[in-house]
Amino acid sequence: MDLAKRIFDRFDDKTVMLIGAGKIGDLMARHLQSHGVKNLMVTNRTFERAVTLAEEIQGNPIRFEDFPQYLKMADLVIGCAGAPDILIGAPAVEKILRERKQKAMFFIDIGDRRNFDGKINDLDNVYLYNIDDLKSVAEENLQERASEAEKAEAIVIDEVENFLRWLGSLDQVPTITALRQRFDDIRRGELEKSLGGGLKDLSSEQRAALEDMTSAMVNKMLHGPISQLRRNAGEETADATLYVAALKKLFDLEDK
Repeated sequence: MDLAKRIFDRFDDKTVMLIGAGKIGDLMARHLQSHGVKNLMVTNRTFERAVTLAEEIQGNPIRFEDFPQYLKMADLVIGCAGAPDILIGAPAVEKILRERKQKAMFFIDIGDRRNFDGKINDLDNVYLYNIDDLKSVAEENLQERASEAEKAEAIVIDEVENFLRWLGSLDQVPTITALRQRFDDIRRGELEKSLGGGLKDLSSEQRAALEDMTSAMVNKMLHGPISQLRRNAGEETADATLYVAALKKLFDLEDK
């Protein structure tokens, strides 16, 4: 299909003749259909096999001895019959081109044994490719895939590093949670004492304002140490371990 795309810009209006209905022919037919080919003729030395494949792919079976007269209808001819002799010669194709008013034809000879005359490629408006050409295209595709694989590997490495950083940050979460809880417990305890003593006459609005103010103070005090912990998240360094250990020791968070 990569070779065919160099000749044709679309396939839904093209007619294909498949010479050979074996395993390779079956795969070729289905691949052609996946790229938009709608008109498929199938011929095979054993006509029953051509009929079977044609039924499976909604194509048209052609008797092997009759296929030369149908060649003029084909834009793309694929040979995968494995025949030991030449099936299509240059003179026959030259005649067909005149009948087609020089409309381009594309031949692909898939067999190791050449079924299409090499001189076909010398004719104007005819393009012949064989298994060697297909191998070169396959090598090009492999090189492109290798290049894409390198890009994919770089993406994977980057995402793995991001994941490891995130995984490492999980070690900080319990310490951050315990630190916030310790400060909030102190804040609430002192606030309750004040509201039960000298500030007991405050209105509900004043109590809410005092709640907001003390919460904001705690958040600001914790901003520095928590930010430092997060900056070191995922880094297996002595500093990262030291920060966690120091906070646990200073604020008695060992069992929190």
